Amino acid sequence: MRGASPMAGAVRSVALLLLLAAAWANAAPASAEEFISQFRSAVTIGQDGTLAVREDIRVHAEGRQIRRGIYRDFPLQFEGPDGRLHQVGFTVTSVKRGGRPEPYHIERNRKIARVYIGDANVFLDPGFYEYEIAYTTDRQIRFFDDHDELLWNVTGNGWDFDIQDVRATVTLPPGGKIDDTVSYTGAYGSTANNALAQVSADRNTVEFRSTRPLRPREGMTVGVGFAKELVPQPTQVDELGYWVRENRDLVVLGSGLMLVLAYYLFGWWRVGRDLPAGVIVPRWDAPEGISPALTSYIDRKGLAGGGWGAIAAGILNLAVKGHVRLEDVGDKTTIVLEDGKPPPLSLPVGEAALLKSVRGGGGRLRLAKADGPRVKTMQSSFSAAMEREHRNAFYIRNLGWVVGGIALSVVVLGVTILLGNLAEEEIALVAFLGIASVIATVVIANVARDFSSGLAGKIKAVWTSGLVLVMLFSFGGGLVSSIVEDRLPLLAGGLLALAVLNGLFYVLMGAPTPLGRRMMDGIEGLKTYIRLAESDRMNLKGAPAMSPEHYETLLPYAVALRLEKPWTQAFQTWLVTAAAAGTAAAVGYYGPRWYSGHSFNADDFGRSIGHVTAGLESSLAASIPAPKSSSSGFSGGSGGFSGGGGGGGGGGGW
Repeated sequence: MRGASPMAGAVRSVALLLLLAAAWANAAPASAEEFISQFRSAVTIGQDGTLAVREDIRVHAEGRQIRRGIYRDFPLQFEGPDGRLHQVGFTVTSVKRGGRPEPYHIERNRKIARVYIGDANVFLDPGFYEYEIAYTTDRQIRFFDDHDELLWNVTGNGWDFDIQDVRATVTLPPGGKIDDTVSYTGAYGSTANNALAQVSADRNTVEFRSTRPLRPREGMTVGVGFAKELVPQPTQVDELGYWVRENRDLVVLGSGLMLVLAYYLFGWWRVGRDLPAGVIVPRWDAPEGISPALTSYIDRKGLAGGGWGAIAAGILNLAVKGHVRLEDVGDKTTIVLEDGKPPPLSLPVGEAALLKSVRGGGGRLRLAKADGPRVKTMQSSFSAAMEREHRNAFYIRNLGWVVGGIALSVVVLGVTILLGNLAEEEIALVAFLGIASVIATVVIANVARDFSSGLAGKIKAVWTSGLVLVMLFSFGGGLVSSIVEDRLPLLAGGLLALAVLNGLFYVLMGAPTPLGRRMMDGIEGLKTYIRLAESDRMNLKGAPAMSPEHYETLLPYAVALRLEKPWTQAFQTWLVTAAAAGTAAAVGYYGPRWYSGHSFNADDFGRSIGHVTAGLESSLAASIPAPKSSSSGFSGGSGGFSGGGGGGGGGGGW
């Protein structure tokens, strides 16, 4: 027999090397993969229905996803028979790696708890690692008419790795007997069953094991059925406790709302109650001779709307006194200092500031955007003079109490977010409504100052502000409706109530001083006189007869009180009647001497003077430049599948 040639031996050697290289190439990726080689779960059902769970997870790490350790996700919500989402309890009792305690931390919201296992500063070498997670959970038992059961998602369907082997044991309370078992494997929703179940001889424990590896995003769900009353069904007291636990944010918000209300009621009782109004007697002059600007300041409890109404009343009073005149050229009004008029020795502080502003501009001030900076300077000077002279003299807003209430509300919101375990969309809702609450409070505050005093005015302020709130929260309502949890409307309603509470007590907390109460009563008497019909007015003892002088004297006060229309209508009625009767004062009246312009028509006095008075305030303001749960998992039901039931979640590496 001839020996093998050297060439043939070389070919065989090369072929062998190629086969070894191919085998190494195929094996290398497998050894470099990250996967779970074993997933062991032991579930023990306590006599009160609480589950004690221990999971042993053996992973192969290569430093790709598993660098510091693994994380385990645990769902915290389930859908009850009523279709509503409820919360389960979840408490980690121990975490180990290789049999020794391992650092971990938990991040959670209302929907899920994520347990990060490992040290953020320690990176693992490639290799196998065994993790042990022990935790307790409740509200996992499902109660039916003819049996009770536990349907448990052993692994969860959210793992990023292959799971080569899964085993799970379920142990009933002492004396309990397993009546039925079920298992599902595969992706979420799968009803395939690639698992075996072996019940112990005493039927108290069952072991499930998978018959094929699970791919990423696949899981194994198991179920055991047992007799009713083995685990007591939660009582109404238990359900109430569960509701409080899963709605801590609502409990905190509701309690905080009551606390804020109690705070405001206490403050209102201490400082916010209005002094009782006196007897209102019609009068044809301002109480104690106060100026029209101050009349507006007292009536509106400050310089409402930028103070333009008070400024307009002050300018008109200067015109009636003969210090300035008003000219209309085109569609603009100009305030002109009267020539040859010596500076007055004494003027109310507001009117003095206005006259100084007109005098400082060469004796003319045009109410147009071109002169907007000068008008703004006049407004600032007027406001500073009025506040310096009259702040807290007639009305005290008690803003310190309101600021305290707002601060307390902010604390309530913070604690609600901190203790509520809110989901991201819920935090967004709270943030939006919190900001909207601040806006709403400011809106209510500003609207309230524009209304008249008294209880009727306050009710009107709250009603109008409510309309603003409806529009403001329409977007928030859409946000709530886009999130299906039934609890969110309650959360939104609580936040809305908190906003309304702050705005309401901003209005109610202020109270007049004794001097302010006396002035307000006098102003109410002046309002009554201005509103009266001519026949009723003439029946007042000592009331002056209507005349151009009387009309013009009270016109600035009517503007200050926003009653210029009825006052002018009363004068026009008298003017027509008196002119027809040949009364000299009426026949020879062609309009105020302090006004000149194309828009005045003596034949239509009401429209003309309305143009002057309304146009003055609007021109002042306009001249400023703009700045799912399933049913039973067994054969009698239709809802069992992989991913159903309690437990579940998933995990990954970090």
